[in-house]
Amino acid sequence: MEQPQELIINMLNKILSLFKKGDSSLNSFERKILESAASELPSELAHILMARINSINLVQRINDGQEVNCFEMVQRKPILRSSHGFPTNLEEEVFADFTVCINGNTVCRGKLWLVNGVFFSIEYSDNPKYFANEDNFQVHVKVMYKQKK
Repeated sequence: MEQPQELIINMLNKILSLFKKGDSSLNSFERKILESAASELPSELAHILMARINSINLVQRINDGQEVNCFEMVQRKPILRSSHGFPTNLEEEVFADFTVCINGNTVCRGKLWLVNGVFFSIEYSDNPKYFANEDNFQVHVKVMYKQKK
């Protein structure tokens, strides 16, 4: 169990990370995960996801990189374009699970989240900084999203 001082430091680090500007784009590791997810979707939904990915101009990595939140900023305000959304009635939902493997060994699992149907975040089970620079990784995606009719 963490000591009270460690808990406070961790909490402050999380709060500070929320106020950091972030990066202007996804890194190649994050992009490969999302492109792998798009390849598993029907073409109409893949096009929607790729349009959203290409619109992202602010990426915040929190919890030491284990959560990646993606924004499209217009005039310093985040927006969720309905044209970038999957049909859904849910505010939040996991649309895909993924596994990252290196040399056949699973090094990480994660989830891709929608907010109001729009891709919003990547959530990793483990800190990706230990393997994100590897070139020989494979991504396996299981799409959970069921298109509403």
